[in-house]
Amino acid sequence: MVSATLAGAIRRYWIRLPDAAGRGELSGLHRWMRRGLLTPVLAWSIWHLAALFPGGLALYPILPPMAGGRWGTLLLGVAAFTGITGIAWSLVSLAWLLPDAVTGIRRRADFRVRTFLIGLPTLALVVWAGARQSWLLALILLTAGLWLLLHQAADMIHVPQVSYLKAVARMKFGRYEEAEQEVLRQLDEKADDFEGWLMLASLYAERFGDLAGADQTIRDLTAQEGLTPYQISHAFTRLADWQLNLGSNPAAARAALSEIVQRCPETPFARVAEHRIRELPLDEAEHLERRRPRALKLPALSEAAPVAAAATAPVDQLDARTEASRLESRLAHRPEDLATRERLARLLAERLGQVGPAIEHLNQLRLGASAGDTRRAEWLALEATWELRLRRREPRARALLVQVIQEHPDSPQCLAARRQLELLDRATETAAAPAPPSPPPRIRLPGFDAQGKRMKEEG
Repeated sequence: MVSATLAGAIRRYWIRLPDAAGRGELSGLHRWMRRGLLTPVLAWSIWHLAALFPGGLALYPILPPMAGGRWGTLLLGVAAFTGITGIAWSLVSLAWLLPDAVTGIRRRADFRVRTFLIGLPTLALVVWAGARQSWLLALILLTAGLWLLLHQAADMIHVPQVSYLKAVARMKFGRYEEAEQEVLRQLDEKADDFEGWLMLASLYAERFGDLAGADQTIRDLTAQEGLTPYQISHAFTRLADWQLNLGSNPAAARAALSEIVQRCPETPFARVAEHRIRELPLDEAEHLERRRPRALKLPALSEAAPVAAAATAPVDQLDARTEASRLESRLAHRPEDLATRERLARLLAERLGQVGPAIEHLNQLRLGASAGDTRRAEWLALEATWELRLRRREPRARALLVQVIQEHPDSPQCLAARRQLELLDRATETAAAPAPPSPPPRIRLPGFDAQGKRMKEEG
């Protein structure tokens, strides 16, 4: 009962005191209890139990024979040894836990006064018990003194409490430097506070424009132990957003997202980061293009006729080739990028005159699994426009327009295709109609005008 009571009290302090994770928490306590308390008691009991049987070892009895014979003496000896071992184990455990408690105390002067008030009487009592050769009493007194000292130290442990309300208020009033100092003061109170570090990095990136400082702050934060995968992914996702939106640096954003994949493998956060990496722009130029507002395109069949490649200036064609090379490199990294492939197809057909490769890209777009029926109708209509206006292949254009009407009857392109076919039919009928007969020749007589009236002669 004494050992069980002491073990329960040690368990409470084992978890309550700082650095519980370093001691292994409850699993570490169970290992320490097995090694320091249970193993010695079991070994002592088995050793003396073997002496009771014939042929057992002859041991010096530590207790005189009492009621119950040898078995009663053995049980009483086991109880006494268990109690003494429990007190000694508690003494060692208290001496081990006391430094952890002292590290969490900020009012060291008050603790030194209490140590003096508790330690001096305890030391005097232990010396008195030793002088009377009562070593068990000395052990109990020393354990009680350490117990009282640890209890006082546990009550004086500083519990960090942080609040960022003042920092948020200063940020709302535009006093960002004061907000930074307030966040640093709170982090001095609790150095491993995740929200504080993230707020400090946000100040550096969004208010001071110091992306290098924000990057270093995030890496210092994620270098701490005990962070969850969610916290790591959240921190690096914020860093990637800052690098992309504020710094226009897709490479740095990709590096930040790669940290999530490396540190949180086989997690949903890693899969989301991999998807975002695939969607990132390859370079700064593509990023700026994505941020530029896009013009709304009308249906392909209602657009004006594309400019022929031969009519464009050589400088424009050189720029178009450079742009085509850049788009092809993007497609090499992201073959599923529909917008880039459509843009490349338009560039090849309308600015470089390469209608055949452009139509191949449109065919790949139509075969893509992620393309909807409306987009497929648009690409069919666009191909029909190129066949009609660039290649001058009216039969092929008619076939494509009929395909649009049959496969996509509910799309806006269907109405435009019907109208285009009507215009083509009218143009064909006009070209095939016979020319009207020429009027009969008129005879003009001298002295008469065109109405047959006699003209006045002058002079």
